[in-house]
Amino acid sequence: MGTEHADRQRKGGPKQSTWVWLVPMAVVALVVGAYVVWPAFHGFVDEAHRVLSSGQQERIEAWIDQFGVWSFVVVLGLMLLQTILAFLPSVAMMVVAVVAFGPWIGGLLTWGGLLLAASLGYSIGRSVGVASVDRLIGPETEQKMEAVLDHYGVWAVIAARISPVLSTDAVSIVAGLGRMKFLLFIAATAAGTLPLTVLIAWLGVDINRLKTGLIWISVASVAIFVAYVVYDRRTRSA
Repeated sequence: MGTEHADRQRKGGPKQSTWVWLVPMAVVALVVGAYVVWPAFHGFVDEAHRVLSSGQQERIEAWIDQFGVWSFVVVLGLMLLQTILAFLPSVAMMVVAVVAFGPWIGGLLTWGGLLLAASLGYSIGRSVGVASVDRLIGPETEQKMEAVLDHYGVWAVIAARISPVLSTDAVSIVAGLGRMKFLLFIAATAAGTLPLTVLIAWLGVDINRLKTGLIWISVASVAIFVAYVVYDRRTRSA
């Protein structure tokens, strides 16, 4: 899928023919620039990081409630920001939505936010070259993700989405870099995130139960994918 394309980009291959994929990069530049030069925005992001990382349900609810009718926009915006500002905790974004808005509305908001964030990550991968992706997620991560996506394709995307501990942003960016078809990518993302979203919505009534559930989900999903990889390698070598 992506190896030949990546090799062409490393050698200075042809430029992309559409400007559509440059829009996300303009958004990234604006967000990063705002974080660096705009004190109010910098303070908001840092405060969000402190609150969301605290794990304190009442504190999180109080912080979200202060935004009133804009609470939905704030939560959705933070989920998108996490794709660009990696220090924001991705799992915490999902937890916040469920804690703040309840299992049904919060679950739908989480699922929609995950799809939008995945689309943004994919667009970033489509917009930039290998060198830029290496700077965003690291060359080692990029090469590993590319190898996995090349071999397992859609199943790698689904597995990454199910597990809350895997780097889903890296998967999205490398999928865009490797030119995986967008509809195929977003369908795999939807399929992978839906079970996780349902579980988070069900467990999210109590934040402590949710944390425990996420640990078990992570362990189980990684174990299943590793078992599949081992089985696949043994089958191919037989």
